[in-house]
Amino acid sequence: MFYVFSYGSNLLLERIRRRVYSVEKIANYTLADFELVFNKTSIDGSTKANVRPSTGSKVLGVIQRMPMEHKPVLDEYEGLGNGYHLGQFRWKDQEVVRDVHYYICDDPHHLTTGHPYIWYRDYVLYGAIENNFDPAYINRLRRKVANRDPNDTRRGFNDLVLDKYR
Repeated sequence: MFYVFSYGSNLLLERIRRRVYSVEKIANYTLADFELVFNKTSIDGSTKANVRPSTGSKVLGVIQRMPMEHKPVLDEYEGLGNGYHLGQFRWKDQEVVRDVHYYICDDPHHLTTGHPYIWYRDYVLYGAIENNFDPAYINRLRRKVANRDPNDTRRGFNDLVLDKYR
């Protein structure tokens, strides 16, 4: 099995299951000494979620698992090798210690300033709500500046998915 810590749009189970149908949520998890930022350059002209080291900060997310043979599908969606690489931490699941991976971008060629699109921010926001994260964390996500996606087709598709959460 492949264990992944999701902190961005894949927090929303419906979102990640559209990509990897076999994914299962295992637990909520707090990644200490990291902060959530939206600074990963995206080919769609926006920014995507990322984590970066920050002493005293924390990123709320979920640990999910999937069969190892489905990992390449997630890698493709997440852009592994195109800015993102895998970070790892050890997590004790009952009596078993597991390696949990997360996607992180620290390559300055793939980092930028800017904002996510509204629909992307909302995947993260509604994922946080769905997973019962701390209200203060949810409110920070709700206040995150986001831009309207100029691509009507992409915006419309994502808005249709999100309508039931809004």
